[in-house]
Amino acid sequence: EVKGDEDKVKAELLGDEVLEQAIVGDLQKQEMKGAVIAHDVARLEALKGQVASQLSNDELKIDQQMAIGGQGLGVVIEEERVKEEESDLRGIEGKQELEKLKE
Repeated sequence: EVKGDEDKVKAELLGDEVLEQAIVGDLQKQEMKGAVIAHDVARLEALKGQVASQLSNDELKIDQQMAIGGQGLGVVIEEERVKEEESDLRGIEGKQELEKLKE
């Protein structure tokens, strides 16, 4: 009977040891998953930084293009204003010449 009890205790201890190894194995798997997740999060953060940087660069380029376009528009508007002033001056000069001819 003692031998039987001893075998029972050995079997229980062996079962506990197998269970403990299984738990340790599960913990190791969870740690590996955690490491993979941490690595993925780090990669996503890096990508987020790259996207933010690219977006900032794109916004800067758009602002520059708008400024260049605005300068071009300013030049066109100025040219039109000069043409109008020249036309007005010719009109005034023409009127003055007509007045002179009338006199």
